Amino acid sequence: MASHHFPGSLEKIYIMNPSMGLKLSWRIISAFIDEKSLRKISFTKKSDFPSLKEYFDPETLEITYGGTLPKPTEFWPPPSTIHGSKGYSNQSIN
Repeated sequence: MASHHFPGSLEKIYIMNPSMGLKLSWRIISAFIDEKSLRKISFTKKSDFPSLKEYFDPETLEITYGGTLPKPTEFWPPPSTIHGSKGYSNQSIN
């Protein structure tokens, strides 16, 4: 099992607005995942989005999910996720 080879490599995962198909599939899939890993997986519906602020700074959450970050309109180059960084440089590495 992957959890034996990579222990602690996942802190927590939030699955936002899961489809009915995923919820049904999860009942089968979850039988093959150990209990410790199951506790790290959270299905979050829209009514629970405000609770995400307990785990994330509102400035890092999109408005859609209850934060203050505007919805992105450009996806390349990816924005920097490191605070204080000016983003990616266009300089090539020789």
